[in-house]
Amino acid sequence: MKRIVRTAVALSAAAMLAPLTPAHAQTPFACNGSPEIPESYVCIVGFQVGADPVVTPTTFTVPSQSVPIDPVVVNVPSEHVYAPSQPVHIPQVCAGPPGFCVGPLDASTPLVDEWTPGVTREVVPGRTETTPEIEQTVPLLGVAIPPGSVLVLWYEGTCYYVWPDGSGSQTPSTTPSGCP
Repeated sequence: MKRIVRTAVALSAAAMLAPLTPAHAQTPFACNGSPEIPESYVCIVGFQVGADPVVTPTTFTVPSQSVPIDPVVVNVPSEHVYAPSQPVHIPQVCAGPPGFCVGPLDASTPLVDEWTPGVTREVVPGRTETTPEIEQTVPLLGVAIPPGSVLVLWYEGTCYYVWPDGSGSQTPSTTPSGCP
């Protein structure tokens, strides 16, 4: 049986070079081997290569979703801010007519020593967010294998059929022409 499967695979590969239409071998059938040695003689009685493209519109629906967001309690501790006073030297400030200048000036920035207020138990309210339902129809490309067997082989008095779903069957026949 392994030999039959290997032969079927090899013949299927050879059949791929044939036109993409259903075919039935005419007498004499496409045979390999020698009829005098039945174990080495196999015939392709019929084969079908290719598939028909099928476009099927398919609708995808994503239902509306509601997501609850719980309330959040916020605690922010008080913070200490300290900025020391800094000396600032201004050599001269001039305005108006020539010679009207004031300076030099020595000043300093103010000292900052403050605490920010703390926030305790502020509640950010909870809410529910809802997404809209989405429905979209898209074309999906598929293939349909025409009805009938994909490959018919005759080997040692038996017709072997390989079907589009990958299954197989067999019927007895004394000649290749007996394979329907």
